[in-house]
Formats: sequence, C-alpha cells, structure tokens
Amino acid sequence: MSMKIKRIQINGFGRWSQKTFDFVSDFQAIVGQNESGKSTLRAFMVSMLFGFPTKKGQTNVYTPKDGSSYGGSMVVDFFGQSFEIKRVGRVKSVLTIKSLADDQFVETPEKWLEEQLAPLDRQMFDAIFNFSQQDLAQISQLAVPDLKQLLLNIGAPGSNYWLKIAQQIDKEASRQYTQRKTGQRALNILAKQYNQQQVILNEKSKDVVLYVNRQQAITDQQATVTTLRNAMSALDSELQQQQKLIQSFSLFEAAQAIKSHSVTSKRIISETDMSEFNRLQALDNIAIQKIAQLKEQVTDNEPSEQKITFMADDVNKRLKRAQVVMQRMTLLLNSRNDLVKQQRALERQIGGQNLPSLITVSEQKMINYPKQQILFLGILTVITAVIAYFLIKPALILPLLIGLYTGYKYWVSQHAIGVVRHRYANLPIETIQGMQGAIKSYPQTKQQILEIDKGISKQLQQAIVDLEPAIEQLQLSVSIKTIDDLEFALIDIQQAFNHAQLTRSNSTTLRVQQQQQLLREIAVYEKQHEEHVHDLYALYDKYDVANADNFKLLYHDQQSQTRQQQRYSDMMNQLPVEQQTQFTKIKNSSELTIKQRTLDSKKATLQSDIVVAETKLSDLKAEQRKLINEDQFATLQQDFMNEQTALIAQFGGYLAEKLTGKWITQALTLASKNRLPKMQAIAVNLFSKLTNERYTNITFSGDDIVVMTADHQAFNIVELSTGTQEQLYVALRLALSQVIADVVSVPILIDDGFVNFDQQRRDNMIIILKSLSTNQQVFYFTTERYHHDQLNVLDL
Repeated sequence: MSMKIKRIQINGFGRWSQKTFDFVSDFQAIVGQNESGKSTLRAFMVSMLFGFPTKKGQTNVYTPKDGSSYGGSMVVDFFGQSFEIKRVGRVKSVLTIKSLADDQFVETPEKWLEEQLAPLDRQMFDAIFNFSQQDLAQISQLAVPDLKQLLLNIGAPGSNYWLKIAQQIDKEASRQYTQRKTGQRALNILAKQYNQQQVILNEKSKDVVLYVNRQQAITDQQATVTTLRNAMSALDSELQQQQKLIQSFSLFEAAQAIKSHSVTSKRIISETDMSEFNRLQALDNIAIQKIAQLKEQVTDNEPSEQKITFMADDVNKRLKRAQVVMQRMTLLLNSRNDLVKQQRALERQIGGQNLPSLITVSEQKMINYPKQQILFLGILTVITAVIAYFLIKPALILPLLIGLYTGYKYWVSQHAIGVVRHRYANLPIETIQGMQGAIKSYPQTKQQILEIDKGISKQLQQAIVDLEPAIEQLQLSVSIKTIDDLEFALIDIQQAFNHAQLTRSNSTTLRVQQQQQLLREIAVYEKQHEEHVHDLYALYDKYDVANADNFKLLYHDQQSQTRQQQRYSDMMNQLPVEQQTQFTKIKNSSELTIKQRTLDSKKATLQSDIVVAETKLSDLKAEQRKLINEDQFATLQQDFMNEQTALIAQFGGYLAEKLTGKWITQALTLASKNRLPKMQAIAVNLFSKLTNERYTNITFSGDDIVVMTADHQAFNIVELSTGTQEQLYVALRLALSQVIADVVSVPILIDDGFVNFDQQRRDNMIIILKSLSTNQQVFYFTTERYHHDQLNVLDL
C-alpha cells in the first residue's frame, strides 16, 4: 500500500489556525526558523493518522493559541484514490473519512483507517518513518534482537492471528497464577498450602528450626559471595578499560615521536617545478639519445665499396612460408586462449584455491532432500501439538518426536550443504552444482592446452630454422623466441627486403640524401640539448642546488617529511579529543602501568576474599546437613513432598501454556528472518554514500553493530564520531522503511535530522532522499535554506 499526503487544512492546532498547505511534490522541503511551526505541522500529520495526543505527563497537546476550533483535515491518497481524513475536538475527538471521488463517507472510519495503515500503529510509525535530530540518539539503543522483534508483525503473513492466539494462551496461564500475595487462583492456593506445610514442618522439629537458621546464614553468605563476584566483574571491566587506555597511549607516544623528528624545510619544491624538471630531463635525455643514434647512423651510412648481394627469390619464398606458419600458430594460440579463459573462470569461481573434488552421490542425495517434506513435517508437528494439547495431553510426546525427527532431517541436509560449500569456498549450492561438468572436464582441457603448446613450439622452431638464411642475407639482428618475436621479425624482414630492393637500384643517391638529413637532424637536437640544459640550471639556481642529483634529493626529503606529517595526523585522528587532552597531562606510560598494577593488586585481594567467602559458605552447608534428624523429619517431609508434587503438577500445565505462547512468537520471528539481511544490504549502500565511500560494510555482532572501512578497519558504534553515528542510524532507519515497503509504504517525516552533517554529507543526504521519493513520499523539515533550486520548498 502506497500513501501520499496531498493537502492539509488546519482549523486550530498549536500556533497554526485557519491554514492550508498543498503538497504537489513527492519530495517536499518545509523550511523555517526555530519556533516557526515545523514540528507542529509534523505532529499534526501524525495526529491525523493515529489520533490527537492526550494530556499524560508533559505531553504537548498543541492547544490552539488563538482559541480556534481544535482539529483539521488532511487529503490523502490510498491506492490512487483520494480521501479526506478529518478530526475535530481534542477530548472527544470525532473522526470522519470521505471519499473525494463520490463524496461518500466511510461507515466505520476508525477501523477503515487502521486497516489502511496496518500493521502500523503510532509507536511503530514513529520508530520507522518519523524522526528528528533528538530521535536519532534513541535508535542507538536498538539492538539486533529488537530489530528482529520490530520486523515480526510485518514479516510473516497471518502473524496477527497467531499473535492473538499466543496472547490468549498467555491470559489462560495468567488465570492460574498471579504475582500478588493475596491472589486466590489455583496455583496461588497450592503455593499457600505448600508454604503452610513448610511452616508446620519447621514448628515440629527443633532441628528443622536450626536448619532454617542455618539456611538464612547460607543465604546471607551467598549474598556476600554474589556481591564479591559482582565487584570482581566491575573490577575486570575497569582493568579492560585501563588496558585499552595503555594501548591508546602507545599510539599517542608514537605520534609524538614522529612529530618531534619532523623538520620543516625552508626550500619547498612546488609540484609545478618538479613536473617541469622531469619534463626537461626526459626531453634532454631524448635529445642526447637521438644525437648519439644519428651520429652512429652517420658512421654506419658511410658508402661501402662492397656490393650488396643476395638471392631475392630465395628470401621471398622463405618469407611467404613463414607468414603461412604464422597464420597457423595464430589460430592455435586463439584456441589455447579460449581454453585458458575457461580454466581461469572456473578457478575464480572457487576463489583461486585448489580444484575441489566432485560432489559425491551420497552428498547429492542429502543436498536434494525435499524441502517440501521438511515443511510438511513442521506443519504436522504444530497441528498434532495443538490437537494433543486440547484433546489428549499425554500424546504431546508424538509432536515432540515428529519435531525432533524434522529437525534432525533438516540438520542433516544443511550440514551436507555446509560441508560442500566449505569445500567450494562458500559458493551458493546452485552454483556449485552447475560447476560439476566444468570440474570434470578440467584435466582434459589442461591436456589440450599442453598439446597446443607443443604444436606452437614445434612450428615456431621450424619457422626460425627456415628464416635464418634470409636473416643472414639481409644482415638483420633479429632474436626470435616467441610468436610475437616472429611476427615483428616478419615485418622487419619484409621491410628489409623491400629496402634492399630499393637500395640495389639507387643506393648511392639514397646514402647521400640520408647523410645530409642526419646532419640536419643532429644540428636540431644539439640546439634542443643546449636549451634544455639552460632551463635545468635555471631551476637548480632557484632552489640553490648544484645538479640534478641534489635537486632530486631535496624533493625526496620534502616528500618524506610530508608522509611523516600525514602519518602523524592519521595516528592522532584515531584518538578521541578527550583522550588526547588526557594524554598530554601524562608524562609517560609508567603512570598508567602503575594504576593497572594497583587494579591487579585489588583483583588479587578480591579473589582471596571470594575464596574465603566460598569456604565459609561450604562450611555452613556442611553444618546444616548435620542438623537434619532423618527419623523425626521423614514423616513431615513426606507430607511436604505431597504438597510439592501437587504444586509441580499444576505448575506444569501453567508452564506449558506460557511456553506455547513463546514458541508461537519465536516461530513468527523465524518467518521474518529474511528481512534483516535485506535491510543490512540497503543500509550498507546508504551508509557508504553518506560517508563518501569511507565505510563499506555493516555487520550485526551479538547485540552490537560493527562498521567496516574501505581499508578493512572495524569500528563499533562507541568508536564513531557523533556525525558518523547519526549517519549510521539514518541509514538504518531509511533501510528499514525500504525493507517493509512491500507491506506498507507511508510518507517519511524528518525534522532537522542532519544538523551534525558536514555540507558534503548533507548534500549526499538530499540526493538519497530525492531518490527515495520516487517510490515513497518524503517530508523534510529544516531551518537550512540551501538547495532551493533543487527542491520543492515550502517556506514557513
């Protein structure tokens, strides 16, 4: 269900009276200064949906300041149809709902509105879709079990029916027993009779009186032991905090050591000058190399009196044969590359580890154990349990056995899947089954690659042998070891062959022209070399260095100093500001070590006290056992046990009803367990965007939430800054609203929720909200007046 608010008409509510607001955008920014009525408008929206607030404690009921009639109306779209929700009167509020399509009033407006908003109530709406800056701090108390419980009512179809049954069973159990001392219910009466029998037992035996006295002493001593153990637990916690403080101080000392060795250079080479230096050196090296090469060519191009002789036809034939061989090897190499890609794709799927063994027949059978059978057995367990409970209670053992068998079969199937997935780097079982054919053919593919390599090597050697006479005749210096070498060699041979043909006809004229061209090029490069040297020495003079080596050394020292300063900054950023202030007052780590030793000494003393207290407790229990007169106490004890048996029998039924309600709740929790991973995935995406990709993962560990940075550092909530904590909670809130969108989708109300965000992260938040508004209406109440050109703004 998707709901959108189109219009609000306020007759009288807080500071607003006779005021109309129209909302035409799915992302509506409502801007105003403090005390401008933003929170009042937000409270009115919630009141229209769930009723006006009542005067309980210090709750603000938003009484009209000018005496206007209390209430108003709101036009809302449900399923594309417009309805006018109207509430008038604070004490005896009257609700009317009218369809604007046909002007017909809904007969039972309260029930109709609850059905449209189901399963939401005011508390759930405020917990998910309605929050302010003050509310962000409250969500930090929301642990993983609380999130699962929040998803229970919306995560399992038909859960409301089963929850009502659980509540009914719990009420039946409560009729048997109450916590009040004056209760007259069945279990209370049996408990009183049990206590009365115990009193009689104590009165008739002096030894029993002494026994009871000893029992009180034992109870007191047990309380002493418990107190000491609690003190030990608190001391252990303090020791852990002290150890963490010592570790943080080590980091602080290391940072200060870096700071003390830092030296600020007076001559700082700019990045522009360094780039110019590298450019000039590269150009000068090129010019020098060119000059040497050209001079070498001038020497090599001296006219030779010897005739160039070669057999043109033989060289041409050998060249053609080598080109054909090259084409064949290229085809073989393409085939080999395709096979290698198949192998590497398979290896990537299994995480680069050794090739695992195939799934055995027995493993396949256990993996394919029908889920329908497990589901059928589970349903059968519930049905037989209900029937047995209401008809034949002794038959409750039957659903218990069926449930145990179902759990065993499910465990066997899941264990087999876990073993196979562990062997295959925790890949999905469907992916593993699809890989079996590729794994089976892996050795054959490997053998084919070896055969292709042998064929390529053989043909390459034949081509090398065939080309050697042509290379010698053309006087080329070519090294052929690979196919690529052969390809380049063929190009060189073809070019040399063509050049030789041309040289034979006009070698003398060409050599003269080349000689002149080389001399001109040498003159050009020598001039460039002089210009580069002049520019380089201008840079050396600017930074008072003699040569290039000194220039590079100065820049290297500068870069090293910058890295040290960055390292110091990174280390200090890991420490909270209050810790940094505290550490500046500590001379050395020995002060912290002394305190830890003091705590260790206290712990040793406390451990000794615990041993003494436990020894005394053991002595009291031993003395108590000696006081019991078995002959005199046997008859009274039998009467006492009879009362106890009756109490236990009645209490068994009470526990069965209590546990049945808990089992139903746990079953509904299991039915909704798939929503938590989905919410986690969405929250990770939102949190990553909000923090500019600094944090890339969120995990739930026990009752704590842990976030992971891009460089794989883990932080729990208390280690994050206030702004980052709020960004995490906003991501969780928005992710939860997206997860349950398939059940209920109502507008999101945010009141000044991002005051601790910096400008860039606030901009990221606006982008995220605009994206969410394509599927869900968003109202953003704020005092900031930015992004007016990007948002639909209602200025109060």
